[in-house]
Amino acid sequence: MSSPTRWTLIALLVVSAAACGTTRTGEAVDNELDAAMAYFKTRLNQDDAMEAYYIYEAMKSVDPDYPGLEASAQAFRDDNIDIVEYFDRGWLGSNFSLRMPTDRGIGPENEQTGLGSKLGWYLPDRLLDILDLVSFDVHFGLGAYVDVHATRIVKADLGVRNVAGVGWHNHRSLGILNQADATAGFMPFGTRAYTATQAGTSGVQTGSWSLAGMHEPTDDLYKEFVDYWAAGASATAGIVGVSVDLHPIEAFDMLAGWALFDPANDDFGRTRGNRLTDSERGIIKTLGQIRRSADEMIAYDNFKAAQEEIAVENVEIED
Repeated sequence: MSSPTRWTLIALLVVSAAACGTTRTGEAVDNELDAAMAYFKTRLNQDDAMEAYYIYEAMKSVDPDYPGLEASAQAFRDDNIDIVEYFDRGWLGSNFSLRMPTDRGIGPENEQTGLGSKLGWYLPDRLLDILDLVSFDVHFGLGAYVDVHATRIVKADLGVRNVAGVGWHNHRSLGILNQADATAGFMPFGTRAYTATQAGTSGVQTGSWSLAGMHEPTDDLYKEFVDYWAAGASATAGIVGVSVDLHPIEAFDMLAGWALFDPANDDFGRTRGNRLTDSERGIIKTLGQIRRSADEMIAYDNFKAAQEEIAVENVEIED
């Protein structure tokens, strides 16, 4: 193994370990899921489908069989919309914005979008669609990093960096982007540990992701944050760097927008951003950390198995 690759892989382990923090017990994980379930039910009762979806996805990533999770989602599905189907990003990946439609009759009446609002936002939304074709970032920090890609199928990347930058980022976010990134890959294969916080005109988004093997558009990193289909380059040399991307999926969305279609779900004239509370953001972040910790997932599986054994023993005693 070459020296640069060896040091990159070491950095990957360091970044991943830093993201995990203190290991939680299985019972602690169960307590976090219980708290998330309370938030989830509250949002469903308030018809806040998008906020409920964020919490639902975070819970499902840890325990898709958590008691009451699917039943609650199904009850809402019967009365309103299928939050899983509606917010499924599919092949669009991170190009599909998680914004709540205000023209579906879901939520408070005063949030529903009228014709006047749609017409008023028509030209601004078309301008924003054009701006979405390109994203760029100028950043400062420490690193030695290069990434060249024509989609993530055809790519070459190697390096480590910890930087903060300003620019026009994904999801129509004009603002700042903090990144801790370590990667080594060629073509669709590679290893990457990535932590980022983006704050700007589209709100705050934060997360940590790790990949090993073949990179696919269904990977969480590409569904949630990075455009799998983008073509561009990013480089960091010492204390300064720059990133530029072209987004072909956004070109499709731009053309569709002139005909009043919104495949990327990002038109301000018919959608709104999420209104997650700080507590809800915190629980979603915590569940994401748990999902990425093999030790915590094992501890939780063992805790569930022990609880099931206790339940069986109690039934036998009662019989």
